Amino acid sequence: MPYFKRIKSGFNLRDTSGNSWGGGGYTQTAAVGTYGAAGYVAPVVVPTANIRGSFVGCTDTPGSLGAGGAPCASGFVPSHGPLAILSGQTVMTRAAFIISQSMTQGPTSLFFNGAKDRPSNLINGWNQIDVEKVFALVGSPNVNFDCVKECTASDGKVYAQPVTRYSERSTAGYLMA
Repeated sequence: MPYFKRIKSGFNLRDTSGNSWGGGGYTQTAAVGTYGAAGYVAPVVVPTANIRGSFVGCTDTPGSLGAGGAPCASGFVPSHGPLAILSGQTVMTRAAFIISQSMTQGPTSLFFNGAKDRPSNLINGWNQIDVEKVFALVGSPNVNFDCVKECTASDGKVYAQPVTRYSERSTAGYLMA
């Protein structure tokens, strides 16, 4: 009877690489001088691709429309600070706010789909906000992928966002008896 009943061998070569962009945002060129003083040169800032925003409704009142009042100003109000300038708050009229809150799409999957003996009276799922419709309705800017790989900085020029690159090569062989 032979000592080895079977022999197996194999070879594996794997070559993997990729790029990954994070939120980005950085100061390309630092400020020169003191803000407000003669000769001051503002920094060149590339904004982050991480967009943070909110929607609020505003309704004029007799006080806001009266003397010394501040009537509602609908539209987009950008965040303060050059890194977060693409983020902000969208102020809407009460009617637009109500409409945006009601823009929903039905469930995208069945709740407990495939479960054994799923009761027929179980809810199918939850409605969800159709985010694309809401952004289109209220006119919020910057909700896109325009700043992920490169972005327009405070000087009007386009700069690359930071990227992480990886590359891995693996070679393996085996002999099994």
